Formats: sequence, C-alpha cells, structure tokens
Amino acid sequence: MTDFSDGTTSIVEGKVFTEGTEKLECIISSELATYNELSVGDEIILSNPQNEEETYSLSVVGIYKKASSQGDMSSRFGFTMSDPANEIYLSYSALDSIAKKSEEKNSDDTSLSLKNTLNATYTFADVKDYEIFEEEVYTLGLDEKYTVSSSDITAFENSLVPLETLSTTAGYFLVVILLIGAVILIVLNIFNVRERKYEIGVLTAMGMKKGKVALQFIAEIFIVTICAVIIGVIVGGISAVPVTNALLENQNSASTMQSQQIKENFGRESNMGGMTPPNMGEIAPDGMGDKMPDSGSLMGGFPGTQAMRNYVTEVNSAMSFTVVLQMLLIALGLTLVSGVVSALFVMRYEPLKILSNRD
Repeated sequence: MTDFSDGTTSIVEGKVFTEGTEKLECIISSELATYNELSVGDEIILSNPQNEEETYSLSVVGIYKKASSQGDMSSRFGFTMSDPANEIYLSYSALDSIAKKSEEKNSDDTSLSLKNTLNATYTFADVKDYEIFEEEVYTLGLDEKYTVSSSDITAFENSLVPLETLSTTAGYFLVVILLIGAVILIVLNIFNVRERKYEIGVLTAMGMKKGKVALQFIAEIFIVTICAVIIGVIVGGISAVPVTNALLENQNSASTMQSQQIKENFGRESNMGGMTPPNMGEIAPDGMGDKMPDSGSLMGGFPGTQAMRNYVTEVNSAMSFTVVLQMLLIALGLTLVSGVVSALFVMRYEPLKILSNRD
C-alpha cells in the first residue's frame, strides 16, 4: 500500500483494516462510495462473474481518497477494472481466503473459481542485494511457480546493448590485432637475431654461455616492451574516451534506426504515452503469459520494440588500473613468445662457424 505511505492516498473516513486479518473488511475510494451511496459500516456484495450464485459480503471500514482523481489510460479505453476509483483494498489473508473458498465451491470446475494474483514488489539498495535476494528467496520457501524479475535491471541491461555490442566488436578486433602483432613481432626478432649473429659468435667465442646471450636479447625486448606500454597507456588514456564515445554514438544510431524500422513495420506507435511502470523488483506467477500480457503489451507495446529504451550515450572513462594491467600482461606474453623464438635461434648458432663464415 505504497500510495498510503507516500501520501498519494489517504483515509478520509473510518480506518484501515487490521493488517493480516482474515475478516472480510475493506476500504473503498470516495468516488466509489459516492456513486453507490456507500458509507463506513455498510456492506457490499461481490459476486463471481462465472457463478453469480457465489457471493461474498465485504464490510466497509474506511473510505480513502487519492490526491489525483484522474483515471489512467486503461480506464479511458473502457477497462473499468483498471480505474483507480474502482480499487478495493483488503488484507491479503482475506483475499486469499476468498480465493480458497471459491475454489472449494467450484471444485467440480475450477475454471469457474475466483483467482488472485500475488504481485510483491521489493526495493533494494543495489544490484548485489537484489541478486542475493534472488538466490535466497527460493531457499526460504517461495514456490517454484513464481519467478523473480526486475524491470529496472532489465531496463539497465537494455540500455547497455550498444555498449556491449561495441565491446564485443572491440574484443574481436583485439584478437585479430594480437595475432597479427605476434606474427610481426616474431618475424622482426628473427631478423634482429640474424643481423646480430656475428655479435653472438664473438660473445660465445669469448666464453659467454649461449643462455646468457639469449637472456640479453630477451631483456632488450622487455625494455622496449615496457617503453611501448607506457606510451600506449598515455596515448590510450587521452584518446580512449572520445574514440569510444564516437563509436558508441554510431552504435546508438544504428540501434535507434533498427527500433524505428520495427515500429514502422507494425504501423503504429510502440507505446501508449510511454506508460511503463518502474519496479525495482517484482515477483509474478510463472506460466501466465497466455492469460496476462506483460507490462509492455498491456500498455500497447509490441514484442521486440525498443522505442522506450534509453541507451547509454557516453562513457566517462575507458581506462583503469585493471585495463593497464591487462595490457601489460598481454604485452609481456607476446614479448615472452617472441623472446623464446629469438633464444632458440641463438642456441642454434655455433660461434666458430659464425666467425669463419663472416664476409
């Protein structure tokens, strides 16, 4: 009953029913009371539309009034059950008792019984708390027929679609660059060793072990690598954000065009007034897709439309200590591979043969 706690709705007559009571006590809107000449202490009779002989008597213990009496879009289109003025509040225990009694009375044909839908909303401080709740809620006894979802997290994940696409593309590009770079680096090191084989012959003829000569070449490669990483971090830190934002803008444009094309294929707007209610966390019964549309369809949306998505338009930082560390590890890995190849060539050379064959 968040409308009461945030001040949107307030009791103007009577009182609120006792929390958790199974008594069939309810509170109704002032509009409903006026139109039906009801007051506190009166009783209203509810009948099952599928079985009019099945009735339930509710005692009116309070009358509430909303700060705004305007109905939503659903009521304007004739869906009176969605009109806020027709909302009748009673405790969940009382509602559940009505559903159970209805199921007992219609045991021969349960399709005629009244149904109640439990839709519980929880608010969490962050995504981590939500994920912990999602894991523990079933352990604590929630039936498997219920699913735990969050429209806020879904909306957030949808907003990251262009960024994730860009990240995936950059990942593939990185792999290609690494493969090409590794081949070029190995070839350059091979040529470097061949050009300096006389130096290798002189050092080994003087008594230096081949292993030390190989370590000298590897050390030189590592020094060049460290310098290259420093230059790369500086250049990357300056250019990463503007380049990323430029690529992200292009990706967002492509996603928006795709969304617009889908909307044009349907021939109408994908949302009625953009009325998508936010929920931090929602528990809804599973397997009701064929009976109850999701929030997008309820508001006139179509599956697959992205008109209401707010994509991430820019990033503030594309460099971090983790990224720098990953760059360093990748560079050291490539250097180690090329250094090992260089060392193998060094170990193959015979000093006397190198010196005797010198031009």
